Amino acid sequence: MNPKKTNNISKSDLNCFGDKNMNIQKNNNTHQTIQHPLFGISTKNWLQLLELNGGVDDHYLKRGLFITLSSLATTPARLLFKLKYNNKINNTTITQPPVIIIGHWRSGTTYLHELISQDPQFCYITLWHTMLPDSYPLLEPTKQFL
Repeated sequence: MNPKKTNNISKSDLNCFGDKNMNIQKNNNTHQTIQHPLFGISTKNWLQLLELNGGVDDHYLKRGLFITLSSLATTPARLLFKLKYNNKINNTTITQPPVIIIGHWRSGTTYLHELISQDPQFCYITLWHTMLPDSYPLLEPTKQFL
């Protein structure tokens, strides 16, 4: 099925990059990509989180520095994304309801997600999309280095 156009925005403009599997894996101990839950957080949200929690514990300073640097590094892409896509997103009408998978831990929800993502009529969210929700289309070429 070809991507449908709705208000001049295609599914591929939003979140269908054909990622088969964004599971982060080690390949023979040579490379491990980043999987921290705060990777991709906006600088504003990161500073608010630090303020609410009294900073970063000494034991986690390296992680805190990494998250700070990654939030600063993604800021230009985040701003460019808003300039490029905000009007398109705000003017898009969702014509069909989304399929949302909810289930108890270890009940097969990931398997169902993987199965549904193989059907070309569905767009799906990958780990990459959840880590960088407001800049992933612009940072797509860099994900091999992360």
